[in-house]
Amino acid sequence: MCGIVAAWGREAEHDARFLLEGVRHRGPDDSGSLAIGAVTLAMARLAVLDPTPGASQPMSEGGVHLVYNGEVYNFGSLRRHLEQAGWRFATTGDTEVVLKAVLHWGRSACQRLEGMFALVVHDEREGALWAARDRLGIKPLYWCRRPSGGLALASEASPLASCYGLGPDPAGVAEVLGFGSPIGTSAYLGVHEVEPGTVTDFGPDGPTRTRPFPAPADPGASLAQVFPSAVERHLVSDRPVALFLSGGFDSAAIASFAPSSSLTAITLAYAGNAGDVGRARETATACGLEHRVVEVAADDVPGWSRGFLAAMDQPTVDGFNTYLVSGVAAEAGFPVALSGLGGDEVLGGYGYARRWRQLTLVARAWPFLPPGARHALASRLAARYRRSPSQVTAMLSARDQPGRHAAWRSVFEPEEVLDLTGVSLDGGAPWQVDPAAPARSQLRQLDLQAYLRPVLLRDTDVFSMAHGIEVRVPFLDQGVVGAAASGPATKASLAREWGDPYLVALARRPKLTFALPWDQWMAPVLAETRDLLAGPDPWRGLVDPAPARSLALGGSPGRSPLRQWALVVLARWLERGPEGRRLRPCPVPARVP
Repeated sequence: MCGIVAAWGREAEHDARFLLEGVRHRGPDDSGSLAIGAVTLAMARLAVLDPTPGASQPMSEGGVHLVYNGEVYNFGSLRRHLEQAGWRFATTGDTEVVLKAVLHWGRSACQRLEGMFALVVHDEREGALWAARDRLGIKPLYWCRRPSGGLALASEASPLASCYGLGPDPAGVAEVLGFGSPIGTSAYLGVHEVEPGTVTDFGPDGPTRTRPFPAPADPGASLAQVFPSAVERHLVSDRPVALFLSGGFDSAAIASFAPSSSLTAITLAYAGNAGDVGRARETATACGLEHRVVEVAADDVPGWSRGFLAAMDQPTVDGFNTYLVSGVAAEAGFPVALSGLGGDEVLGGYGYARRWRQLTLVARAWPFLPPGARHALASRLAARYRRSPSQVTAMLSARDQPGRHAAWRSVFEPEEVLDLTGVSLDGGAPWQVDPAAPARSQLRQLDLQAYLRPVLLRDTDVFSMAHGIEVRVPFLDQGVVGAAASGPATKASLAREWGDPYLVALARRPKLTFALPWDQWMAPVLAETRDLLAGPDPWRGLVDPAPARSLALGGSPGRSPLRQWALVVLARWLERGPEGRRLRPCPVPARVP
């Protein structure tokens, strides 16, 4: 796992070294840079597989130079295939396998990589620079044009914005208020994502061609068959591995297929999650895992929040739990952790997925109800779904599944966002689905596109890597996602097929609502943010300060405290600026190709 950067153009080596300082926290074990003409590649390494100097990056052979971030879980089988083709290896990790796969297959090597990855290749033989990301976008990669000509790429957006003086994007700021994070755009003007599941060729002025790479053929195995092997692959590491253990089914399923000697489970305890902690203890006992429960006291939250806000790449209301538990893992000496992230999206495990049919039926009758009946019904459903009556009204008034999903996920409603920012939330690519697809398929696609990828995965990456922790997500293994898409499965049906009585019982129990106690935590956070929020323009002209200040300091009765948290996050992010994340310079050893 690494932070990678690349720069192309005049003074590329200078820019690459600047950018490297902005991602150095992602790789505390090693760093290196390589200048080849007008192109410079650099990386900061978290050594997980083959932590010897021989596996450091940039890695070069035959005029091809690579920087790579992630883990390719099928590197063993790829290595055997390449050895049969005559290639020889000097290291035992996956980076050299990726490099030789590129040498052997070219850009089509990417379709053979199974795992989470972002990579940049400079091929001197072609005079080419190209980049690729895994299909789900688990590992991030951003690019921008350089004011002096050429371009630059980096694992995080802030270093690019800091290096080239790029300001906030009003559309991204509006999406933070609307959905808690930028969903369809970057938070910085001029910073763009390399699209997941694609190979993108770059010229001096930007992308010249972007092509999706196909998924490998479906082996036909069921989800119950592929998941145990996915867990096994995700446990391969030359460093100690932890498990982020909640009281839910997803992390328990991982624990049940992991040898007890290979994992230490970590659970956070805080006000209001005693039920979650109790179930986590049961799971650890049932699976024979060493278990560490770490309490987060309300008095500690302001300090943690300062670290969270300083580590933030793009503004987000999510990821605080990942920041907390990753800090605990780092302090305990675990640079790698497994997470149940993705289980709900892959298996349709969110509570609203089971209630969607009811909402659809109510929505059909909604236009014909008198105003008084609508108000009463919205109030009852709001109490049931832990949403505001206006949110429920928006859901029931929506014309289609994307509109209903956007209303469910909203922090501030579109009219409020327009009033506060002057920017209209217009949906965009994350909300596009096949209208002819079954409702369940549409919902699953929306969860992946508009929540998992741009919020959960991005925030998990940023806030775990802030502590130098690699988080692996077995439920998003390529085989698991493919098997789940090819045939319906539920958590209960999986547990029955596995014949695991504990998992069967866990799947039958009511799903716990995972929510940090922001209603208790906001008071101390606001206390130390009050001076900033009381200033003349905490949001730097991007948010109307008078109503935003009133909402931030006074809250919205009956509404989620995440609304206040979103305004605090934006104010702190804008105050800090992208240069606030830059680390102190330190020497970078140069690599010789």
